[in-house]
Amino acid sequence: MSFAMCPFAGETDLRHMLALAHERPEDQVHLVDLPYRLSAWALDYPEDIGVWEDDTGRIAAWVVLQTPFWMIDAVWRDDVLGLEVLAWAKHRVQKIASKPNGHPTWFTPARACPDILTTP
Repeated sequence: MSFAMCPFAGETDLRHMLALAHERPEDQVHLVDLPYRLSAWALDYPEDIGVWEDDTGRIAAWVVLQTPFWMIDAVWRDDVLGLEVLAWAKHRVQKIASKPNGHPTWFTPARACPDILTTP
């Protein structure tokens, strides 16, 4: 299966992003407050939101740089895709570090994913 990053499509994507998070609740630290987190003003900056679709057009991964919390919220179905998601988030965090919404330290929940934890 192949994946492609696509632009954030607003409300339509938000429903699918929540649904994806509920597919793997054991991986979600913020599942209960995710609707609140996905209504934060961080969504006013679509350049800080990444969405990946599979070859059927279904959302397979997403990431939001939660500038109000200095938190990276991310969900993915495929652990190899997870590496791409985190690499994209790292690049965006570095790019905005010196801007008003930037911060030198960001947080993300650790997942049980050996490939991600052992990749330099």
